[in-house]
Amino acid sequence: MLDALGFSWMIKMRGIQVPWKQRINDLKAFKKKHGHCNVSNEYRPNLSLGQWVSNLRQRKKLGTLAEDKILILDTLGFSWVMSEMSNRPKKQR
Repeated sequence: MLDALGFSWMIKMRGIQVPWKQRINDLKAFKKKHGHCNVSNEYRPNLSLGQWVSNLRQRKKLGTLAEDKILILDTLGFSWVMSEMSNRPKKQR
């Protein structure tokens, strides 16, 4: 219904609007490279992707993230709870 009304699915990040589809494609590329969707806020190649992922988790927790987007992210294997341990380098033995 929102598409029919001409709703803009753009997400505004630091004054720049980035389309949802582009963010999803960025997340897919990250997953292909790293094997997971746990993008750190400190992910240097794309800091805004990490911030976007963090924002998604917060929006879901608040109940403000649309169900269709939750389903898309679930299909990707998106983790809704970010473990601090998942971004730390593993110790070599």
